Amino acid sequence: MLVIAHRGNLECGLENSWTAFLQAVAHKCDRIEFDVLFSKDNHPFVIHDENLLRLTGVDKNLDALTTQEVEKITLLNGEKIPRFEDVLDYFAPKISLNIELKSIRADHAHQVGALLCERRDPHLMIISSFYTEPLVALRGRYPALLRAVLCDNDIATPLGPQGLMKEVDTSIIHPEANWITDTFMDHARQQNWKVFPWIGKAEEAKNPTASWERLRALGVEGLCTNFPIAMRQWLEH
Repeated sequence: MLVIAHRGNLECGLENSWTAFLQAVAHKCDRIEFDVLFSKDNHPFVIHDENLLRLTGVDKNLDALTTQEVEKITLLNGEKIPRFEDVLDYFAPKISLNIELKSIRADHAHQVGALLCERRDPHLMIISSFYTEPLVALRGRYPALLRAVLCDNDIATPLGPQGLMKEVDTSIIHPEANWITDTFMDHARQQNWKVFPWIGKAEEAKNPTASWERLRALGVEGLCTNFPIAMRQWLEH
């Protein structure tokens, strides 16, 4: 079961920060998951929230700021908000990446796809989204790039993503962990899906080993975890 560091290694650094990413590599995570949003002038940055208040203390939206303005803002840990291409340049040769595209726009998807295709090993990177529009745009222009459908409880049933998977033309699905049941996994195996669930930090913190044991027994490919060091130690014992 792959250890996928959710927004980097949150046990060692602020989410979506250079420290969190470096610590994910240092602790031998298999993959880093991170988020991409765009500035007013359409430059991609690695950050989860459109509004910057929670992570920087600045109550402004990223898409209302130019690249130059964003680069003057620091995260709460004192680091700059990472530029997407800088993260790719540094980490793509070192570790597999899962890029959650939080924009619905096709041109943003194309921009991300172009940056990935400039790298030597784009097959080591997955682009995921809760929106089908950017994934369909990528399918049309960059069909060789790996795409993943993200799902949460807004989709009514565990079998609900069937149509989304066909529309996006992918075999990779990232469902919320509470979807994962024997029935779901039986369906996933019939469809040849690769299943990489994600779990909220508060939910995972209640009983991490019980969550990991259940998911491993059900046969998922990996987990987007908030506790990658602890999960790696658990897997090795």
